[in-house]
Amino acid sequence: MYMINDETGQLDTITQALSRSLFSISDHTEWCAIAAAALVLVKGTNNRLEFDDFLKPTFLKFLFSVIVIHMLWDWNIYNGILKYIVLVIITWLFVFVLIHTGLREIQELRIESGE
Repeated sequence: MYMINDETGQLDTITQALSRSLFSISDHTEWCAIAAAALVLVKGTNNRLEFDDFLKPTFLKFLFSVIVIHMLWDWNIYNGILKYIVLVIITWLFVFVLIHTGLREIQELRIESGE
């Protein structure tokens, strides 16, 4: 359905297909990765995922951020390329922050274990 023009019901142009492909570097996969990484972050070293983990403020903050980014991505009030570029940058900033947090946690665990 992504490649069907809402107004005409016809297939979109190759330009539209290429732009969708270009901006797919920051969409559902990255948004899911942000939410999943946040869940791992709040879970910590517990062996089991608990329902309470889904209610922790850190997880909810990242989940809400992903929801807002997705909402802005789909919002038709402004469809210029600038909107997508800004949302790609914001998404990847979240990804890099979570990667950095994970690497820092690994380093701390290595120090604690005496490696």
